[in-house]
Amino acid sequence: MLVGAVVRREVGFRRCVRSLCTLRGQPLVRGAAAGPLLHSRVALSFWGSVDPMQGSVTEPHHPLHRQRLKGTVLVLPCGRGSSTSSQVLLQLMLNGHAPAAILLRDPDPILCVGAIVAHEMFDKSMPIIVVGEDGFNKLAGHKSVTIDIDGSVRLFQGNITQSSEAAALCAQAQGSRGDAPLTASKEMPRSLEGTLSLDDTERAMLEGFKGRAVQLAMRIVQRAAEAQGAKHLLPVTQVRACRTEAIPAQMWVGAHIDSCMWISHASLLFVQRLVALGGSVAVPTTLNSASVDMVRWREMSVPPTFGEAASALGQYCLMGPCHVPEDARVQ
Repeated sequence: MLVGAVVRREVGFRRCVRSLCTLRGQPLVRGAAAGPLLHSRVALSFWGSVDPMQGSVTEPHHPLHRQRLKGTVLVLPCGRGSSTSSQVLLQLMLNGHAPAAILLRDPDPILCVGAIVAHEMFDKSMPIIVVGEDGFNKLAGHKSVTIDIDGSVRLFQGNITQSSEAAALCAQAQGSRGDAPLTASKEMPRSLEGTLSLDDTERAMLEGFKGRAVQLAMRIVQRAAEAQGAKHLLPVTQVRACRTEAIPAQMWVGAHIDSCMWISHASLLFVQRLVALGGSVAVPTTLNSASVDMVRWREMSVPPTFGEAASALGQYCLMGPCHVPEDARVQ
């Protein structure tokens, strides 16, 4: 929504920077940021199309091919592809090559999960804002923006990255929550205020009565659910995905961990944090295939740097009884 137009002069500016309008966005992940716009009308999959270590777009046919995302405000219609995109975004946020913010035409729950995990587990912050069709089109004609924690997006014709205001916003966005214990009273950035109703059991999890690992997981689930506009959570004990000859009834499970393939170091840090906090699975759980043979990778001449890291993802098994099908031991 167009709110107004202002002209500002900042100390140290080489020229007057004109803010033409302000968009009122819907924050899926709250935060403050500022930076130059990197706009594309083509959706982008972070998994397979973005280098998780360098933050450059590697998909040859994408309009942003070879562009680096670091420090930009990335504007996309939506994400695309695998849920592994959340892992790639997490890695980019940990190694300092992530965008300063992401502005979306349409909501994207996968990218939200990566940003939420980065904040809750590693104190790294990056706002993700939905601006709608009209806002998405307006952004195409501008060079830079500032984003406030309420989801307001101010559009500029020039480069605002040297302004004192932009520096203050970036400092606010990178602020750490420190190492204080997780508590229910601790201020928690929320996506959509008051959209999710929790029952007594869920609230006890959130308040830490079930342990720190459960509390951390519940904070992530709550924020991800709110980002999607959920009203309630659904308790799960067992899920019948489908009944076929290949999936007998005794193998029906309540959860599946799809994070055992080695993507980047962030994949390992995630499970290590949960294990260190005493996390365990709450329902019958399966694992997806690993990137190496968990037992014989040395015999197969897998480079040690890769084999050791990839096999370490087997720490998911430390969180309780997990079923790993025989044909899933090797990827």
